[in-house]
Amino acid sequence: MPPLNGGIGTAVADLAPALVANGINLTIVGVYPPSLLRQNPLPPLDRTPNLTILRLASPWTRLPFRWRLPLERRTLRRFLTRHLRHSKTDALLADDYDGWLPIPPASTLPLITRLNGSNLVYDHLLQRTGHPALHQSEQRMLQSARAWIGVSRFFLDATTSLVPPPPSLVTTVIPNAIDAQAFSPLPSSETIPGRIVFHNSLTPRKGLQDLLQAFSQILPLRPDATLFLCGSAPNPDWLEKQLSALPPLARQAVTLTGRIDRQSALQNILGRASVACYPSHLETFGLSPVEAMAMQRVTLYTDCGPARDVIRDGIDGFITPVANPSALAEKLLHTLALNPDQRQAIGQAARSTVLQRFDRPIVAHQMADFLRSLIASTSSR
Repeated sequence: MPPLNGGIGTAVADLAPALVANGINLTIVGVYPPSLLRQNPLPPLDRTPNLTILRLASPWTRLPFRWRLPLERRTLRRFLTRHLRHSKTDALLADDYDGWLPIPPASTLPLITRLNGSNLVYDHLLQRTGHPALHQSEQRMLQSARAWIGVSRFFLDATTSLVPPPPSLVTTVIPNAIDAQAFSPLPSSETIPGRIVFHNSLTPRKGLQDLLQAFSQILPLRPDATLFLCGSAPNPDWLEKQLSALPPLARQAVTLTGRIDRQSALQNILGRASVACYPSHLETFGLSPVEAMAMQRVTLYTDCGPARDVIRDGIDGFITPVANPSALAEKLLHTLALNPDQRQAIGQAARSTVLQRFDRPIVAHQMADFLRSLIASTSSR
């Protein structure tokens, strides 16, 4: 459960209450830097009926990464070993990212690994060197698993092509979920013509540089266009360089909101967008486009891997090529020029897609059924 919005933590926080509602008893364990827990005062233990959250402060954060990595994973394994002695547990579920359980704490329990974005696969697809020890930790965990759950067909296939599946591996695809009620649409009369919204990390992998270039191309043709960038900037110097390269009028039309509250401020900005735009170079699934679709926004997503698992191009959103600012500009102009009836039809189709496939009660039911089936088959072996 994250102290801040973002990534896998957000996906866990969204899904956990719905899994509990489906009769799954959950204990969630996370390892955090002590400074993060102090900045966002959170107790080491949160407990509600059938849901326990344990936040462990890492004692190793001042060490170099190559030493911290095995020590933190050993600390987590030892904690889980002690915890399992005193609790009835049927399965362990861990995300592939960072390979936190390279050696499961109990060989008798099935380890289920959710494929939500391992460094191993990302670095391979993006042709980056990465960190060999981290890759090894992720691969060992993947090969210790009884089941892999891909959050998209794309990422399940990418992982399977790179990591030899262990014997008798069970695989399935269950997407990440959002709370569609929290992302309810605003009245269409509140849509602001020309408003383009991006909400995600302000980084190169999210394609922000492509969006800024495309925005500078469309502004002479759409002088009413404005661009809202919502999210944190891990590298402020890089972001400032990208903004400084814009023509003065384009820079004046860009608003940086910083990290904003996902449950209120974001909806006020996103819900009034003419277009929600996500020009990522690579994603595992992508919660941000789904949140925009839930708000009946015309949503534009690059063909970065999972886009076609999420959007039917031209029906409930639009797909454009990766890392192609000119094509992105052309698609932005097209979507900004949609008439109200076209905009409404696409927005309604988008929300319908979310309600049928990505709303958390739907996804939680799929996950609960899969967990019960896997546990039952493991117990009978």
